[in-house]
Order: sequence, then structure tokens, then C-alpha cells
Amino acid sequence: MKEKKLNYEAMVKELPTLEKIISDGGKALIKCEAELNSLRNSYEKCKKEIENLGVNPQKVKEEIVTLKEDFSKKYNELEKLLPTEIINEINNVNDYNENKEDLIF
Repeated sequence: MKEKKLNYEAMVKELPTLEKIISDGGKALIKCEAELNSLRNSYEKCKKEIENLGVNPQKVKEEIVTLKEDFSKKYNELEKLLPTEIINEINNVNDYNENKEDLIF
């Protein structure tokens, strides 16, 4: 088996390029770590501000689910009370209201 000769001169010529790549990679890593720390700090700050407002995200989510359920229940009750034509007309008005202001329900 023939041994491969290493070309040390060519390798030495490549060292500055490799050193620059390593240096640039190190600088990029430092920037990424700084950005990550900044994001963590921003997250913690927002979390504290939300907690200081007395807002519990899980409670808000539960309240939204409850409101949706209540709305569906009320809508179903109205559907039973109102003729289908009126329900369809209400839905059409809501569908074409671009600003979503003054919705009927």
C-alpha cells in the first residue's frame, strides 16, 4: 500500500484562512450567545410585566374557551327560536362586514 505524502507547505499556506474561519465562527458564536441572552431577558421582563398585571395566561385561555362555549350555546338557542331565513341573513351581514364592527352576533 502506497502511503500518501502530506503536503505540509500547502497546509501551512491554508492556516491563515482556517484561522480566519475559526475566528469568524467564534465571533458569530459570541453574537448569537449575546442575542440569546437578550431574548431571554426580554422574555423574563415580559413574563414579570404580565404577572404584575395579574394576568394568568392559562386562566385567559380557559376564559376564552368558556366564552366560545357560551356563545355556541346561545347561538344554538337562537337558531331554535328564530326562523332559518333570519339566521342566514344575520350570517350574511356578518360575513360581508369588512370592518367586523357592529356585528349582530
